[in-house]
Amino acid sequence: MAIDKKIIEKKREDDSIIYRINKQRKTGRYVINSDTSQAKYVSEIEIKGFESLPSGLYSKGFGITASGYYLLARLNEKYGKKLKVCISANSESSVKKYTKSVKVTFNHNDLKRINSVVREIKHERKVEIGQQVNVFLSSLFSSEFDSEEQDFTSYNSGTIARLWLS
Repeated sequence: MAIDKKIIEKKREDDSIIYRINKQRKTGRYVINSDTSQAKYVSEIEIKGFESLPSGLYSKGFGITASGYYLLARLNEKYGKKLKVCISANSESSVKKYTKSVKVTFNHNDLKRINSVVREIKHERKVEIGQQVNVFLSSLFSSEFDSEEQDFTSYNSGTIARLWLS
């Protein structure tokens, strides 16, 4: 919903702001939904160099796509509550330490790169889990489910867990 031609704004049903971007200044802020996993690490993200919501952010306020949870969790481990995050179209990725905060800026292209890698890993994990579920169902109900894979009992214990935790 636009306030005027210079401002792009999207709100939640409760009228709180998800994002607000000044198209003229190319600056804005993105507020992560308080009930999402990423919100425990950072509540909002600064946006620089964009006239609209950049790719890599969920339009409904869930946070950074693909790598978001992992990025913010790791940054939180390192910097705790001091963490401030910015996504920039033009600035280089950087970490700037101040007295009361640490600002981590992600260049948009860098964020797109890690998101692409994480999406591929998640896709591979999904395929592997699907194959193992099929082998499992085939081992229990062979007349109903076919599997070209090995017996479920020959599955290497912990493989899915290692993938899940990686």
